[in-house]
Amino acid sequence: MQTQSALVIGATGLTGSLLLELLLESSAYQIVHVYARRTLGMQHPKLQEHLIDFDQYQGTVQAHTLFCCLGTTIKKVKTKEAFKKVD
Repeated sequence: MQTQSALVIGATGLTGSLLLELLLESSAYQIVHVYARRTLGMQHPKLQEHLIDFDQYQGTVQAHTLFCCLGTTIKKVKTKEAFKKVD
């Protein structure tokens, strides 16, 4: 069987962190990549963490499945411009 990989963007937020837990527990994926601005502060044999600047990133990503959990609230970011940038 081919090694399956997942990629999670937004794993430091509420939804993304819960999804990450499920993916790390699941036998469906042998590798779980996370692209994030800050470290998760955790280690797991299946976890491969990539710290990036989303404003500057021009590389490619490779995974069998992509999960996008980006999002925020206007209360958290304070301005409509910052909200629009994330959401």
